Amino acid sequence: MATPLFSKLMSVVIDASTVSCATDFSLSISKDMIEIACLDSSGAKESVPDLYSWSASGSGMVFRTVGQSGYGLFEMADKLLTTDSSVAVSIVPDVSANKYFSGVGYFTSLSMEGGVGAAVTYSFEITGSGPLSVLTTT
Repeated sequence: MATPLFSKLMSVVIDASTVSCATDFSLSISKDMIEIACLDSSGAKESVPDLYSWSASGSGMVFRTVGQSGYGLFEMADKLLTTDSSVAVSIVPDVSANKYFSGVGYFTSLSMEGGVGAAVTYSFEITGSGPLSVLTTT
């Protein structure tokens, strides 16, 4: 019987640093479809695949910068606000011989939320630029 991969075994890695205290992640891949119809199509449209796009998003806990390890809210904000450079992003399991996704993209949004009696959290979104690779951990 196959063993499921649990999210607690996953890490979001940006520019070779693990996102500090990530609480969730999402990866979305979509393919554009082109509708075609010919006079002899019997009244039915056909669709053919074209380019694909992808995005990655996640959330995490905000910590004071003292003692923080990994890639956090302030590093993301610095990248988004002061540079137009891309980031390398991977969603990797911490068990060997498992497949994972890796690509390059740009931060497109970053938000921070907090409420009375609750931890401050942040959310980010990265829009992919170029291919998304499926690799295998070693």
